[in-house]
Amino acid sequence: MTVARILRDLSYRYQWLYDTIARLTALSVGGQARLGQRRWENLTVSAETKVLDLVLR
Repeated sequence: MTVARILRDLSYRYQWLYDTIARLTALSVGGQARLGQRRWENLTVSAETKVLDLVLR
């Protein structure tokens, strides 16, 4: 079993671990706020675009 799989399994069980891993991985792109902005970069949405679900925070 790899370390990544162990951490993934544990992070699904423990919210504090999931949050910590999420914060640490977001550091590589400039933090959580920057990561949130990056997901919208280069996204083209038109009147014909179909969206399954959208959550804005």
